[in-house]
Amino acid sequence: MNEGEQPVELAGRRVTVDRVVYRLMPFADKPHSFVYVITIHNDADVAVTIALRKWVVTYADGQTEVLVGKG
Repeated sequence: MNEGEQPVELAGRRVTVDRVVYRLMPFADKPHSFVYVITIHNDADVAVTIALRKWVVTYADGQTEVLVGKG
């Protein structure tokens, strides 16, 4: 998604968060890490391909970081 574009919800697709695990690693430069497992459900008749991932992380001090990667 390019800057200024609005996300579009796709009918028949949904995501569930199956598990979230928090790990404190006090000696790392980023000591707070999360491992999560999600399931993407496609209940529509049309196949989709996930080409990219994007996370917007907001830290406790209000700063944000955008992480983008291949699907």
